[in-house]
Amino acid sequence: MAKIHWALACLLLFVTAAAAQEHYTEGPVWRVTLVRVKPAQMDAYLTSLRQATKPLLEEEKRTGAIVDYKIFLKETTSGPQDWDLAL
Repeated sequence: MAKIHWALACLLLFVTAAAAQEHYTEGPVWRVTLVRVKPAQMDAYLTSLRQATKPLLEEEKRTGAIVDYKIFLKETTSGPQDWDLAL
């Protein structure tokens, strides 16, 4: 009798764990690169990014290798080791 109760308890545990799985559909994956720019070099880095990286990203977007790209600028810092741009 104890074995039946034990088996029933295990079965209920597995059923609740299976019900906890959410249904989802796969979507695009984001790859984020955090960049720290040297002081007083932000304008030069953004110019370099615009001239060298943007054409490559636009070509990858045109060919369908990537869906989109974004560049985020962080205006506040938590310390000297904090990131400035997220690519």
